[in-house]
Amino acid sequence: MNRRSWRFEGRHGLFALLLASTTACGGEADATASEAAPYPVRTVPVTISTEPDPNRTSGTVASRTELSLAFKIPGYVAEVRVTEGDRVREGQVLARLRSDEVDAQVRSAEAQAVLAQRNLERMQSLVVDSVVTQVMLEQAQDGHERAQAALDVARFNQTFATIRAPSDGRVLGRMIEPAEFAGPGVPAFRLGATGSGWVVQLSVTDRQVVRLTAGDPAEVRLDALGDVAMAGEVTEIADAADPRTGTFAVEVSFAASDARLRSGMIARVTVMPSESEALSFVPSQSLVDTDGLDAAVFVVTGDRVRRQPVRVVRIGIESIGVHAPELEGETIVTDGAAYLRDGDRVDDRTAELPDPS
Repeated sequence: MNRRSWRFEGRHGLFALLLASTTACGGEADATASEAAPYPVRTVPVTISTEPDPNRTSGTVASRTELSLAFKIPGYVAEVRVTEGDRVREGQVLARLRSDEVDAQVRSAEAQAVLAQRNLERMQSLVVDSVVTQVMLEQAQDGHERAQAALDVARFNQTFATIRAPSDGRVLGRMIEPAEFAGPGVPAFRLGATGSGWVVQLSVTDRQVVRLTAGDPAEVRLDALGDVAMAGEVTEIADAADPRTGTFAVEVSFAASDARLRSGMIARVTVMPSESEALSFVPSQSLVDTDGLDAAVFVVTGDRVRRQPVRVVRIGIESIGVHAPELEGETIVTDGAAYLRDGDRVDDRTAELPDPS
């Protein structure tokens, strides 16, 4: 936006300067005439921009794949071999339950399976000699299948009395201790899989989320790692808002090889949305009657002004982006706007006032 900057000294500096200039040019004027005279103002044309507004926010770093590991069966913890922060390899044993009970269940199931197998073999030999009926043979076959299924379940439970790392990774959390009783399905470890990459979990407003698309580029910075910029992109966008906060979860993936990176670190993220909206950019001093994000500007039409409500969308260093498409091509009041009312007459002195620069 090309405009000359001009500041006032004191609340009534503009009127003091302009009224003095008016008196010097037009002679003396009585009090009644000055009240009816147009207000001296400065103006500027509105600038329209459709450039995307970078979405700057912060979030929490996490492994792209985080797993919650638990025992399938209940039991007392016999040993825990890792602690929080340890790196583990795929298949490494993390913890075991006392296996007395589950081992006994396996032995019992094995014995039942052996008996069922023997009974089936006996029935098969007897049915040839017509000693037993076909129905009795079928019952023996069913008993054998049930015993074998019970053995499979017991052996499966025995396997999951031990927690092993499903992939290479880092232990992010340990929730059990030796001799504790662990319930089935209750998380015992939280594991961040390495090699799957990292993500930053963000929370954005409804106005921000509608402009985001999977694949939008992003820049990730972590103060803890020296504020180095890392390239990323938006990979997941929630379809529904969090009922507690009203915000939408967004996930930004990024690549990082720094071994110091940890889940839970705070990252600053700048996302460049692929979608944008046309915004009218106005000088900050042109806004009047501000109430949160609601405000107004005075549009100049001929020698009078019209109050135009606007809504602030983007706050810049020198200008404010407002959602008001109707301002395109209009000229608005900057210096002197605070003293105007809807319909007031104005005298545009933009070209006459001195430029301090």
